[in-house]
Amino acid sequence: MSDLEREEELARVRLDRRMAGRLLALLRPVVPRVSLVVAIELVLVLSVIFRPWFIRQVIHFLKTGQRLADPPLDEQRDVLLRHYDSMLSYYGAETGSRMARKHIGWYSKGLPGSAEFRGAINHAADPIAVKAMIRAFYAPLIAVKEAA
Repeated sequence: MSDLEREEELARVRLDRRMAGRLLALLRPVVPRVSLVVAIELVLVLSVIFRPWFIRQVIHFLKTGQRLADPPLDEQRDVLLRHYDSMLSYYGAETGSRMARKHIGWYSKGLPGSAEFRGAINHAADPIAVKAMIRAFYAPLIAVKEAA
């Protein structure tokens, strides 16, 4: 048994067999020479950076075979605000604000008006102003979704 086969077997033991089989089927064409464990870690780590709810979606897909929609915009906004506060607490206001800019951009990517929003965020220095801008950006989008 090769190292790759051994790693795959260990991963299958740790995961539910059905879930591991589905994940292996999804990953094998994309990363045929990378071990299953490394592939799983890479996909999850990179995806969670951009969309923190991705793990919930992956688990749902592996259990049911069905894709789970992104959470509602108000939940996405709340996650973003908590993430922003955490970055400010950990790095301090100045460094945290600068580092959070790219994360704010990733959260808002694909939403209407997100390019302009990212541009404005990149020039804002005050954390209170940034939070207000986040709320102001998401408010009309949430209102449209609720009216529909």
